[in-house]
Order: sequence, then C-alpha cells, then structure tokens
Amino acid sequence: MRNIDFSMMLQNSSSANEEAFFNNFATNRQIEVNRIHIEWADSWNRLLKFGLNTRGYGPDLSEVGTTWLGGFHAMEALRPFTDQEIDLVGGKKQFLPAAWQSCVVEPGRIVVGVPWTLDIRVVVYRRDWLQKAGVEESTAFSDAECFRDTLRCLQAVGHPAPLGLTTTHTVTRMLHDMASWVWDAGGEIRSQDGQKMLLRSFRSLSGLEAYFGLNEFLAPETRYQEQHEVFDSFLAGKTAVAVVSDLNYHALRKSAASEVTENLGMAALMKVPFVGGTALAIWQYSTHIEESLKLIEYLTSVEAGQILYEQYLTTPANLDAFEKSALKDDPYYPFIRKSLQTGRSFPTGHRWGGVESRLVLVIEQLWRDLQADPQLNIKREVRKRFTEFCDRLESTFLAPYA
Repeated sequence: MRNIDFSMMLQNSSSANEEAFFNNFATNRQIEVNRIHIEWADSWNRLLKFGLNTRGYGPDLSEVGTTWLGGFHAMEALRPFTDQEIDLVGGKKQFLPAAWQSCVVEPGRIVVGVPWTLDIRVVVYRRDWLQKAGVEESTAFSDAECFRDTLRCLQAVGHPAPLGLTTTHTVTRMLHDMASWVWDAGGEIRSQDGQKMLLRSFRSLSGLEAYFGLNEFLAPETRYQEQHEVFDSFLAGKTAVAVVSDLNYHALRKSAASEVTENLGMAALMKVPFVGGTALAIWQYSTHIEESLKLIEYLTSVEAGQILYEQYLTTPANLDAFEKSALKDDPYYPFIRKSLQTGRSFPTGHRWGGVESRLVLVIEQLWRDLQADPQLNIKREVRKRFTEFCDRLESTFLAPYA
C-alpha cells in the first residue's frame, strides 16, 4: 500500500471516527494517509516551516488557511493545479465562488489550492432578549446601523453586556469581523492588484469608526476576549449577541439544553459577511502527486463533505455536499445559505499574508487603548492610525522591490 503525509488542522473529538474517515479512503484507493495534526493557533508557523523546506521532509499535502495561499505561492512553495486536475474534483463550479476566488492568485489566475472547509462569520443572539427589547429579528443585524440600534435597545431594557466580540489576537478573527463593517460602508481594504491600501478612503474609515464604536456595548469583563472566550461568554448567558463563526453556531446547536440554547437565534452578519476557510494544497517538494490528487478528490467529495458536518461540525466548501448535508434541516439554514451567497473572501495576491499580520496588530492596539480609555476619540484615532498605517505599508512593504 502506498503512503502519503497529510497535515491537517481539523480536529475530531473521536479518534475512532477519524480513523474510519481515512480508512475508507485507504481501503478504496490503497493509499495509507499518515496524518500530522496541527493546532490552529500554531498553524502559520508550522506551515511556514513546510514552505521553507526544500529537502522534502514535510507533508505532501496540507490543509492551509485560504488567506495564506498567496504568501506561500509567492515563496514558490506550492505546486499549481492544472486544468485537468481541477476537473478531477468537479471544476470550480463545484465550489462556493468566494472560496474558489481565494485559491486563485494573480497575475495569471494560477490555482494553488482546492477549497475544503468554510468559515463564515455569523451573528448568534438571544431571541428572548430581542423580544424583550422589541427588536424585529429579521432586520436586527441587516446592516451596521440596525446592528447598533439593536444593541442600544438591549441596553435600554437593562442587559448589562449586549455584545460579545473578538478584540484580541485570535489568528485573524478581528480582521474578519472588521471587514464586514468596512464593506457595509462601501469601503475596501486594498486594491485588487494589492499595490494600494484603501482603508484610508472616506467610506472605509466610516466603516472602521462604526466597528470600533461597538466598544460602548462591551462590558468590562468581556472587553478583552479571544474567539473562544466570546463563544464561552455567550454560551454561559453573559452576552445577548455575539459575532462568531458558523462552527460556533453548530456547536451551540449541539450543546446541552439551557436557557441560551432554547432561545438561540442566528443571522447573517449584515450585508457582506466574511467567508474564509481552508484549502488543500500540494507542496512543491512533494513526490506523491498522484496520491495527493486522489486524497483531494476524496476529501472534497459529497460523501466526505457530509461527514465533515456530521462529525466535525464544519461546513464543506463543496456545494453539493453543503446542499445534501444535515445542514438543510437546520432552522437557520436559509441564513447560512444567504451568507455564502453574499459573503466575500480576501484577495490572496501581492504580499497579503504580511498585510494581514500587520493590520491585525493595528486593530488589536486600538481595541486595547479603547479598553484602557473608553472616552478615546474614535473618529480621530481611526483616521490617524489607519491613514498612517496605509502610508507606511505602501512606502515600505508594498513598494516595488521592497
């Protein structure tokens, strides 16, 4: 039996289920999968080591965050897919457009990954509290203005902590959240070619002001939270609204019955939620191309996609698998579907990985300063910090031959 090394961030609570998942492939294809598990928090550093490895000691195939693909392509670390290989997995029409876009790098429209899982930013909320506040659920979070009005209504009826929001470094969660407020205002983060930062435009800055303006709805004990803490606070009933991933929503649905789960609601994150996720990429040094392609074909199949949701509570990027999964029986399935249809990903072009890592630091620092001084002038700080950030990035990191 042939072997292939595969690094993955996906974690299953049942090792027996995971064995069955991969044994099915091994039996049918006569290829043994040696799995290398990577923690999400350390994934960038581990993958970077694989990318810099020229001796071929790493995995053949890896699960990679979609926003990182462009950076690895720039390092010439990934093996591009041919048109024929893309056809093996059903072609690009088989996948969510936003997810597919993140696997294609410019110039040349080179495909460097195949979408595998989706990460959708959604709003979870307490239906009982929205009813108490007299807020109409269908429009409560439809845009930034409605979102803010809903939180004010919750404050008015006495909720001590209306909002849960990631405000400290959790990989790039803050950037994913922030993007929806920028896009809602009609702004952009940077140009399509990656050469210009657009966060200093009037519309982008307006979106940033609205995003950081949410600070007034964060209680002192929830003002400095990572993604998992936002989830835990909502599950514990401490907050009435939280911005999380669809994975968190699925986990909430599976949680033991409580006042929170019995009153759980879910909505799309305004007009344009961020859609991220992971892709399957083959390293340039791999000598097991045929085996890697066969594993990708299996992992992106309808069969595997259904298992992804049922056992991993993860949304598959394969559209057929998404439509045929148990998700269709979820009461908020239409909102998840809407998020996929209207959502956007980040372009993975020119030095995006570096832009992303630097931008997260600016976002986090402003959150820290707001938590230390809630009276800080948000409009002034946003305009000063993000304008300076864009100017500095363009003159150094994004400049030609920098």
